[in-house]
Amino acid sequence: MLTPSVDEVSKWSPKDVITFLETKKEELFLDDDDINVIKRNKVAGRVFLDLSQEKFERYGLTVGPAKTIVRLIKAIKGEPE
Repeated sequence: MLTPSVDEVSKWSPKDVITFLETKKEELFLDDDDINVIKRNKVAGRVFLDLSQEKFERYGLTVGPAKTIVRLIKAIKGEPE
């Protein structure tokens, strides 16, 4: 799956965010527990793009998955790591 644009992601529902992360699960070394943290917090696309590593950790993700997802968000936004 190609990296979506910021415009695309900002329109995503929480379900769309989860679907996207599930397609990236193996590539990002995420497991169901990691994805369920985001699912429980009902993170929609616009919010997803604004989350930081600290916020993900506050939600309950461990450092590795939190950092990995933040790197993915930066790639979507075209920002350096």
